[in-house]
Amino acid sequence: MDGKMEIREVLLVLLWLSKLSSAVNTSDCSTHLVRHGVRRELWHGLNGGYFLTHLTENERFIQNKPDKTSVLDTFNPPQSFSTFYGQRLSAFFIPSISGAYTFVATCDSECKVLLSKDEGPRHQQTIINLDQGHKTGYNEWNRFPEQRSCPQDLESHVVYYLEALHSNHKARDHFRLRIIPPGKQDLQDIEKKYLVPYDKNSLECSVLKTDCGIVCGGSKNTFIRPVNNVTKFCDFTKYIPVKPTSLPDYFLNVSTTVTNSTSINVFWHFVNSIFPSGISEYNLLYSYNTTIPRDDGQNITQRTYSTILSGNLSAVTLNGLRKFTIYCIRIVYIARTVKGDSGCTYAQTHEDVPSMSPSLQVINNAMTSIRVTWQPLQERYIHGVLRGYRIKITNMNESSSLPEVIVTGSDESFKIVNGVKRQTYYCVRILAFTSKGDGPFSECVFILTLTEDHLLNITTITTSSTTIQVFWNFVNNYVPKDINGYRLSYTYNMTIPGSISEKHNVTLRTFTTIINRNLSAVTLTGLQKYTLYCIQMEYFTSDDEGGSNGCTYVKTHEDVPSMSPPLQIMNIAMTSIRVTWQPLQERYIHGVLRGYKIKIINMNESSSQPEVIVTGSDESSITVNEVKKFNLYCVRILAFTSKGDGPFSNCTSIVTWTEDLLPQTTIHNYTGITSFNITWAPLPGYLRTHLIGYLLSYTAIQHADKDLENEHSYVMNVTANVTHTSVTGLRIYTVYRVEIRPLIRIGVGRTRLVLIAATCRCNPIMKALWSPVPPYAVISSTSTPTGLIPRILSDMVGYSCGQCSEHGLPRIIYQLDPQGSYRGIRDTEMDRDNVDFIFPVRQSKDRQTTPNGNYYVPLLEVPGFAFLTSVKTEMAYARQVASSVFHCWPIVAISLSMTVVSGFFLWILEAITDRRKLPAHFYQGVSETVWWAFVTMTTVGYGDRVPKSHIGRVFSIAWFFIGLVTVALLVGSITSSLSVKILNEQLYVKRDKKLASLDNPLDYRALMRVDERATTRTTYEDLENLAEALKVGLAEGIIVDMYMAGFRTDLFNGSWYKVSSILNEKFYYGVNIGGGAARLAKRFQEYATTTYEVEIKLLQEEREKKTVSNQFNVHSQTVRQEIDLLDPSTTMYQLTVFFLLAALGCAVVAGMLFYSWNKNKAIDKYAQVPNLSPAEQYKRSKEEMRFLLETFYRQMLKIHTELKEKHRRQWIAYAKQRKARKHEIVWL
Repeated sequence: MDGKMEIREVLLVLLWLSKLSSAVNTSDCSTHLVRHGVRRELWHGLNGGYFLTHLTENERFIQNKPDKTSVLDTFNPPQSFSTFYGQRLSAFFIPSISGAYTFVATCDSECKVLLSKDEGPRHQQTIINLDQGHKTGYNEWNRFPEQRSCPQDLESHVVYYLEALHSNHKARDHFRLRIIPPGKQDLQDIEKKYLVPYDKNSLECSVLKTDCGIVCGGSKNTFIRPVNNVTKFCDFTKYIPVKPTSLPDYFLNVSTTVTNSTSINVFWHFVNSIFPSGISEYNLLYSYNTTIPRDDGQNITQRTYSTILSGNLSAVTLNGLRKFTIYCIRIVYIARTVKGDSGCTYAQTHEDVPSMSPSLQVINNAMTSIRVTWQPLQERYIHGVLRGYRIKITNMNESSSLPEVIVTGSDESFKIVNGVKRQTYYCVRILAFTSKGDGPFSECVFILTLTEDHLLNITTITTSSTTIQVFWNFVNNYVPKDINGYRLSYTYNMTIPGSISEKHNVTLRTFTTIINRNLSAVTLTGLQKYTLYCIQMEYFTSDDEGGSNGCTYVKTHEDVPSMSPPLQIMNIAMTSIRVTWQPLQERYIHGVLRGYKIKIINMNESSSQPEVIVTGSDESSITVNEVKKFNLYCVRILAFTSKGDGPFSNCTSIVTWTEDLLPQTTIHNYTGITSFNITWAPLPGYLRTHLIGYLLSYTAIQHADKDLENEHSYVMNVTANVTHTSVTGLRIYTVYRVEIRPLIRIGVGRTRLVLIAATCRCNPIMKALWSPVPPYAVISSTSTPTGLIPRILSDMVGYSCGQCSEHGLPRIIYQLDPQGSYRGIRDTEMDRDNVDFIFPVRQSKDRQTTPNGNYYVPLLEVPGFAFLTSVKTEMAYARQVASSVFHCWPIVAISLSMTVVSGFFLWILEAITDRRKLPAHFYQGVSETVWWAFVTMTTVGYGDRVPKSHIGRVFSIAWFFIGLVTVALLVGSITSSLSVKILNEQLYVKRDKKLASLDNPLDYRALMRVDERATTRTTYEDLENLAEALKVGLAEGIIVDMYMAGFRTDLFNGSWYKVSSILNEKFYYGVNIGGGAARLAKRFQEYATTTYEVEIKLLQEEREKKTVSNQFNVHSQTVRQEIDLLDPSTTMYQLTVFFLLAALGCAVVAGMLFYSWNKNKAIDKYAQVPNLSPAEQYKRSKEEMRFLLETFYRQMLKIHTELKEKHRRQWIAYAKQRKARKHEIVWL
């Protein structure tokens, strides 16, 4: 028997047991559709979502207020759903077989998986915890050991509560949970049939299952309604079990014997020893009613266990049962031809002592009394009939005193203990007992009793639902001295949603405030609505404190609800919808709940009035009949009390059913070059008997980006039992308009759906014919070329064609053109049937078609051509400098002539003024003045010869400026001559020079623009021969494509050439398009408009490879090579230094020889002096004496003249002073 049949058997037993309930409750559980899956609760807008605490510590999560609730098929919510959100997935898991289950999870950011040992969420324990350090990818099931839980021993057909918490920060969010069943090794999703969404009525109205799939359940006393075979809903009549009039053919009698509180012996036999032949096995089922603690109350459900026994057995012992519990024991026998069961036999396990102690609270009631309060012990921990409680009070200040034990009744929940000592510590403990004995004592609760009889009397007045006025005074008007202030405490019980405590989910919240000592009244605001508060007041001094006599209880007023219940809507018939809501939690009611109001609005009819339905407070669902078919309805709900209505919930929309409603349809575009696919969602149950097929029509509306008109429409029928179909026989790169209409039994339905479908744009294989033109297309080691254009072409095809489901991106097959050259566009017509692309093709204009009618797409723009010339040697440049100097000899001659004339003119001016200042001899005097004129023209003079007369000095000033201009003119002429020679050489070509270019009209036209005076122009077939011609001197200048020359470093390297100029004549490299690719010419041309950025990126990548010559820059106009004549590394400089050093050596040797010769000559002259005659010696001495005397005379005459002039000026000055003093009075 498979798992599904076993679960069905268990559920049928549960239904049968519910019919045997001893009493029938008048409170009904409305009908529920059987639902399987996982409950999903979402909280959006978390403060982060990076950690799971961002979800669990959020106030809305604590208050159990999700933003949205839905049902999933399994523990696999949508991936990349949202950001900053959290979710809780909860369900009842019913294993099909017993054994060890391993749970495995993946998630991002954080998640936790919890499993309870039964159906109660309170007993859940964490089995998987993945934090930020262990987040995984979507399919990473084995990344961390923490992803796997320890093996969990689960029993078949037992209900377990399973929960998962997940929080997400940003993108890549996901959560997945799988299991490894017993005896398996592979991961499996938890099947939907083994999961029931967690909600209030899950175990009551969904787990139970009948053949028609609908059942009604209740609380402890189940109220069952039979199912109508026509409407498939529960009738509003009570079920009355019919007692059988006679026994069946084979009746199995079951008897039991209870041995202790956890064991029962079971015996069975067939009545009258009549039993079927071939009994293979017995299925022993035993169940009991259990209380499930829930956040919104306690529910009663049944738990059933099953075990398979051999067909040879007739007795078995059940162990590990619940204490003091009534079991329904039933045996199902399975034979070859018959199957039957024994019916239910009841047995109760023995009574036992309680297994837990009540929850305890102790407070001071007076100076000598305390109040002990406890919560009644839950029934599942009593294990019998509760007889009462024992309270043990121990004085902790007196170790010798005996504890006091107080016994109370089972119906009591508090006890006031009198006679306690003041200012004493007491330990209070409690236990529960049955007839079998005492249960365990609770842990010790300590309390310090009060000191003196300074008690406060407190009175309160409730003023609203959130405010209370508190008044106080001292008993007997005994006011302690030096009161510093008052301490006011107010406490209320708060239910913690989602608590997992095994004892209770209620805690006390206490608030404390300090009040000024001069006050005797205060108003408490911001309180919980309709809540009972315990108010206590204490005073304190510097060395003492006291307080009120226990709690003063006061309740805030009732108010309207502050929230609306969570709402769910579902279609259940053509004209009926089911509205279901969760009961509003008590903390949001703020009073006594009177009921709910449901507002239903037809959104298709704006004039229709909303329908408001009022229900009772104990209802959680209604069925709304007579809704219109295929209409949009908005449903809202509110809760109300005697004070008024609470807020309406948000609008929950639903579209009602219709016979011809189409299921969700999806078009899958770009499936193939001649087809596309259509898929439908599975048909809902209500459509299966009405919808028989789909009428599908499709019409071509666009082909190759061109709109089509008056195209023929094609029609096809699809049966309703399929969920997908393919439309074939279509045209490539075509857009179709698809219209789908339902086929029902009476004809074509009124609804229709219009969608757009498209076939793939390109064939799977595209052919390209290419020529090697580096760097645009370069031969590689494979059949696929490299370079700029193949890379751009591949991206262009991917962009224009897109992905196709059949073949993905198109594949380009490259074929090398054996006749390829640098000539640009081919002269022959393109073979449109065999070739899609031809590249590289060069054109001077950005045009979209070629002269022969093909489509042309420019991919790369080249700024222009580079004019390359050979570079001269250093000696050539040196000769050019010398030539420039020699060409300026007229200016040198004029400068020398003016220097001689100026010296002659100055000698005349000085001789006229005073002959004695210059040599009287003409030759000696003019030579002196010419020397002066030369040094004055080139420098500012040395000072050895200066004009003395006034007129001579004026002439000197004039000559200085004349000489400055003359020298500047000489230097400027030499520089200008050199610059003009170099510039003319760069920009112009002599008439006898030779120019060359590639054999292409575009290159030759650019060559003509360089200089029309060139003698010879030659063309070459390829770039290699062109570069060689320039290198060996066959051509003195060539025209080359800028990118081509820059990237061909194998041809253009070293310093043997230079870029003389850049010709700004842009042109384009691109591809010719034909064949099947011609239909995408428009998309290719659209892509070409964005290739500038691609071009720049590719050029940058090539430059990063350091394979591009630095001499070629797209943005520069002229690249000039500077020659440094003083560079020590040049040959010219080294030769110059060599000859200068040689000349220096020769000069040194010649000087030493001259010195030696001159010295020997002087010695010879001195040796010949004594041989002179006396007359000759007298004559020589007389000449020498005359020269010395003449020199002395001139010097003395000069001094005499200066002193005479000075003496004359002094006499003039003295005379003026004497005349001035003549009239002065002298005081003695």
